[in-house]
Amino acid sequence: MPPRKERARIKLLILQCQLNVCKVNTWKAFCNNGLFSKRAGFLIFTCYSDDYSLGRMCSAVNQRYAAQHGYHFEQEVLSFKEMLATIQPRTHCTWYKVHKLNRLLADQDRLLRDNIRYIVWIDADAVVVNNSVTLEEVVDRAEGRDLILAEDMHPGCLVNAGVLLVRVGQWSRSLWRDVWESEQSKRFHDVFFYEQSALLAHLKSRNEGLGAVNPFHSYAGGPKLKLFPHVAALPMQSLNTNIDAFIDADGKTNTTDPGKNSNSKGDLVHAEFIFHAAGNIRGGKLQALTAVLRGHGVNLTGIEVSEFHLNRHDSNKK
Repeated sequence: MPPRKERARIKLLILQCQLNVCKVNTWKAFCNNGLFSKRAGFLIFTCYSDDYSLGRMCSAVNQRYAAQHGYHFEQEVLSFKEMLATIQPRTHCTWYKVHKLNRLLADQDRLLRDNIRYIVWIDADAVVVNNSVTLEEVVDRAEGRDLILAEDMHPGCLVNAGVLLVRVGQWSRSLWRDVWESEQSKRFHDVFFYEQSALLAHLKSRNEGLGAVNPFHSYAGGPKLKLFPHVAALPMQSLNTNIDAFIDADGKTNTTDPGKNSNSKGDLVHAEFIFHAAGNIRGGKLQALTAVLRGHGVNLTGIEVSEFHLNRHDSNKK
């Protein structure tokens, strides 16, 4: 018979397996019983400063996607000064998503009234290019994890916080509260990747195990779908990517990144759901976004893309 400590460890492992099975079965029953309907369940939100005019174009397209599927949609537009005042002592606007996410998670009356199960953040320079993909399908693929996001486009960072699906619950409230206000997060207030780096630090302290997967990124030979106790990391092209091959106005195949437009088999890489104009994009953010949207056949009627310019931000920066 194994020693007492070993028996206790085995019992704990069995209990953890049972809890994971229970979580998956509960999620499947939740979906099968129709409790997770398209007319509730999801709140998509985005925020941007009023001088970041690119956000208006992306928000308009994303709002049409939400309306098509019956999802709740919310955008918040503030002046640059208001946004910085809200996130002080942090100095990069990307932190505002964490502030807003905490506010939404704390508004339990609204969450219950509107039957919101997942809060979905989309960066102001990210846009849905395939309306046939539903958020239900994304959550189902992730087996109902509390945090669903994509691997990062850069191998130096594991995941990207440009598109987030956050399940409403105590685990999420605790995580995002710590990302915002903990002592551990202070060192990321003005360090590149900002809230993304803080998020990874807190996932590590919660023993989610992302760092144990090596290689991590699917484009570097890692697994496509990475499931952890509370987190699911999807391939970037499935949820949130800055690389896309599309058919341009001349009927030719074009790409946002000629150096990374194919996989190891030589197949062209397409954005399957959301295109995110993050990082150094060929031609700049506005040109890439409009070309990708038109290349995917997204209806831009009523959206005057020619009027949008990046007034303050460098188009080649996040």
